[in-house]
Amino acid sequence: MASPKRILMRAGKAPHEVLSPEASLAYRQVGVFATNLGNMAFATAVYRHLKVPGTEIRTDGMTLQYPGVTDADCARINEKYDALVLPLANAFRGTAVDFLNNLADVIERLTIPVVVVGVGGQARGDTIDNVRDDVAEATTRFVKAVLERSESIGVRGEATYDFLRSLGFGEDRVDVVGCPSMFDYDHAGHVEKPDSLSAESPMAINISPYVPGAPEYLRWCMERYPNLMYMPQRDAELRLLLWGEPISQSAFRDGMPVTADDPLVRQGRMRMCVDLSTWSQYLAKRQFSFGTRIHGTIVALHSGIPAFLLAHDSRTAELAEYHHIPHLRVRRVKQVGALKLFEQADYTEYNQLWPQHREVYARFLERNGLAHGLDPANRDAEYEAMLKAVEFPPPVAPLGADPSQLYSRLNWLWQGSKADLLRPGNYRPEERAGTEFPAKRPLPGQVRQLQKRVHEHELILQNRWWPKLLRRMRAKFLKDQ
Repeated sequence: MASPKRILMRAGKAPHEVLSPEASLAYRQVGVFATNLGNMAFATAVYRHLKVPGTEIRTDGMTLQYPGVTDADCARINEKYDALVLPLANAFRGTAVDFLNNLADVIERLTIPVVVVGVGGQARGDTIDNVRDDVAEATTRFVKAVLERSESIGVRGEATYDFLRSLGFGEDRVDVVGCPSMFDYDHAGHVEKPDSLSAESPMAINISPYVPGAPEYLRWCMERYPNLMYMPQRDAELRLLLWGEPISQSAFRDGMPVTADDPLVRQGRMRMCVDLSTWSQYLAKRQFSFGTRIHGTIVALHSGIPAFLLAHDSRTAELAEYHHIPHLRVRRVKQVGALKLFEQADYTEYNQLWPQHREVYARFLERNGLAHGLDPANRDAEYEAMLKAVEFPPPVAPLGADPSQLYSRLNWLWQGSKADLLRPGNYRPEERAGTEFPAKRPLPGQVRQLQKRVHEHELILQNRWWPKLLRRMRAKFLKDQ
């Protein structure tokens, strides 16, 4: 099988694209990271793995997983690209049924190879069983469509492997490859644990705000460790840091930081990154990282610092077990101190097995006809050099914690003097004589375009024309690619 030269990949954006935190969050109202920064971690890794000399990669902006992809869209993808690559996370779950069916609807109309990397299931227990019928049906349809266009499907761990086997898929078509973010080029695969850690050491904590006991544990840790920084990963938390927008209490458990007057916000003890590069660089300045977030843990390991995972469900546990990341299984987060977790952390098996796991992942890519740069001799050195030279925005701090970031946010709100001319609250004198600065008036064509957009939105609100409009917008996006 010839290696594809033109790849369409599921990702919010390419690793080298620089967006301000404001623009990163504004995209589709869920951010270019689709609500969770973890999505950015594994998408960035896969992009870099497949970006070898002579290969062109385009990202879909996460659009293929939504309804409205037309036959013409699929025909265009078949014509323009040699393969579709889908880096995925915990997609086999109840809240992702529509997502799976939407992707299956697209894949079934494609004639090019389709490769799925790192997909997993999600359950509260240790195994993925007794799932709802609609989850099993959507998963079966999706996997069947993928395997008709690839040699195998790459899953996160043994729990997902067993789940797909229970649905009737043969063991020779399901490869356990872990998470591709484990094999980031900047990670040497070896973690050295310092001899000691003190309560005053700079540390990082990541917490899933919906896990039982999370708020109490977060507050308890922040009180005990004065140089501990909370590193959230959700879009709602980024809105809180950028704009002070309160988080709906229904989304997070009582006690989590959800308003701008929360002590953790006011004291500037929260940071959030919108690029993998700055995320890793920030964690590299910490001496230990711990919490319930699997990709918060993995990015810390990228940075070369010891990390410990509190595995609260099957999706986090199966990755920790496969990669031998130090972890503790919990159903409810309890008050276990960072120093105790640090003492328990043993990276012997992690360090020993990392090269073997990397080789398994590389063989999976090759089995599915994808050239990769996991061998340094195959990497696109020019692209990697360009990527390292890019300057990404610094970690987002709460308003007031880093005054230099205030200008970026004000500039996003202001949008320039031309936008001022169109603001509805603009001043108009009671009595006007002559002309009103014609040189600064919006051109008639601009006015007509704005009127057209208003009319289109009115039609959307009336439930008319929105499918046609959505198809037109999607077609324009794919054409621009």
